[in-house]
Amino acid sequence: MDVLRTFLRVPAGKKPDDRQFTVGDRVTVSLSAGRVVDAIVKAIINRTHGVRLQVDYARDETALVYLWQVRAG
Repeated sequence: MDVLRTFLRVPAGKKPDDRQFTVGDRVTVSLSAGRVVDAIVKAIINRTHGVRLQVDYARDETALVYLWQVRAG
């Protein structure tokens, strides 16, 4: 007896990012086009879509980045 089975994929929920950052922390950030820079956290911003970090890098450059853009290590 042949039985046809259908398996539906259920997307896994996003794992919450439990990393904690404070102003003044040194982080490595992945910017657009694959550019990776060392930066310093200047502000932590809570938005509707999640937490963003304002970082300062290079001489006078700033960026507003998502937590997934912060590299581990």
